[in-house]
Amino acid sequence: MVWREEAGGTLLSLTARLLPPYTVVPFTLLKPCAGGAAHNGVGRELLTMRRPFLVLLTSLLVCLAGCSTATADGPSSTPGPTPYPTLAGGLAHRPSTPVKITLISPTNGEVVHGTTLVVKVSITGGVVTSVTTSQGDITPTKGHVHLYLNNQLIYMSYTLTQPITVTPGLEYSMHAEFVAQDHYPFNPRDVTPTIFFTVAPA
Repeated sequence: MVWREEAGGTLLSLTARLLPPYTVVPFTLLKPCAGGAAHNGVGRELLTMRRPFLVLLTSLLVCLAGCSTATADGPSSTPGPTPYPTLAGGLAHRPSTPVKITLISPTNGEVVHGTTLVVKVSITGGVVTSVTTSQGDITPTKGHVHLYLNNQLIYMSYTLTQPITVTPGLEYSMHAEFVAQDHYPFNPRDVTPTIFFTVAPA
């Protein structure tokens, strides 16, 4: 890339030409002089841009473009827990259950300590089983425990005791549900009241 200035004139012309090992930049810029005419004559070379500078400039532009893309997209987010299960057509065709589930621990308003909390539930009138069946083979007194933290399903448990990880300094809501062996709800749903607990700061 070459700047030229014609002797006695005010105009500078910027042209590109192939002069190994230089890189061609295909554009021309002409600035009119006082008389309104453009100077295109042979003049004096002021500056020559060499390949290393162009390579550096290209690398810088690529880097800035990459950074701009990363900023626009933002950091990748971690997928949340499985949402509350739903059934096509609702619960009208679902069987009922005589089972009653109760959330034993934690209790409402409790302050817990540490990063691991052992959740305990109890059921009356039925049993928790690890056997999973299809919708056509459901026993109303058998099922699984679904545990919800902040209205998100975090465990499909086959026991009445389940350790979970919590974060110090945060407040949580929790409820549990006794579901059928196909992992879908009964009708009406067998759900504990929602409780709230806080994890003490570390």
